[in-house]
Amino acid sequence: ENFSITRTFFLIFVPVILLTIGNWSITSLFEGKGKMVEIFKVIAYAVIPLVWIGIPMVIVSNFLIQEELSIYVAFNGIAVFFTGYMAIFGLLVIHEYGLLKTLVTLFFTAIAVAVIIFIGLLILTLFQQLYGFIIQVYEEFIMRVS
Repeated sequence: ENFSITRTFFLIFVPVILLTIGNWSITSLFEGKGKMVEIFKVIAYAVIPLVWIGIPMVIVSNFLIQEELSIYVAFNGIAVFFTGYMAIFGLLVIHEYGLLKTLVTLFFTAIAVAVIIFIGLLILTLFQQLYGFIIQVYEEFIMRVS
């Protein structure tokens, strides 16, 4: 009913791109060895457990009753765990960090992603206000001319 391929695409694509850009920007400051393409590959491969467990769980969710919801939640938790595991250790390998430094850079990556989202929202708001201003000037011009 409410399925939208563009919404689904952006729910998957945008976080991967944000994490890639955020991680690259932080690890370049922390002397990481990974390139942006390698970071993208690691994050994209890390999402595979979510996809592989998510597809059958969509089908199974149609047959589960309320009492069996814990099975669904457990499988999703396993998928999220393996996604995090693959992302952490993949980034650890490509940047040639230790575990602690990888976790620190992931913390700062989360902050960088928040800053990127904040700046994006600021730019979006700026363009909305600019558009509103241009429309008001146009309407005022039309009103004065006629």
